[in-house]
Amino acid sequence: MAHHLLGRTKPADEIGVEELLALAGQLPGTEIVPQDDGGVRYSFTTPAAGTTVFGPRPSFANSILGPSFNYEKPTITFADGTALSPQLLAEVEEVTARLTENLDWQDQDAAVIDNTRVMHGRRAITDPHRTIYNALSYIEAPAA
Repeated sequence: MAHHLLGRTKPADEIGVEELLALAGQLPGTEIVPQDDGGVRYSFTTPAAGTTVFGPRPSFANSILGPSFNYEKPTITFADGTALSPQLLAEVEEVTARLTENLDWQDQDAAVIDNTRVMHGRRAITDPHRTIYNALSYIEAPAA
């Protein structure tokens, strides 16, 4: 993230805590706390549902269920630090499973996903030949 936000002007392995702290100050809801072991504690506070640049309809697209089976699952809490109840998590899991759309992938298929409106990638990647391309963009104006 820092490498991208710094305009790729500095190699990622040379970005220090000072740059991270400066960037966190520019991103609402972001907090970075240096740890004694040289690591950082990162937190990000955002609504579970919100509107997107594509319209006023609320969208439930977040990391409550974790970003993916392919990454370490973060600790998700309410803004005040209160844990999400097992009942709430079970309901979110049930509803998202019920509303999941499966893609019947064929060779050469591609999917373009607006992750401000759609939760995606919640299952383990089992195809060792699959290639994932990630294009990050920060649209700030409504699309035409």
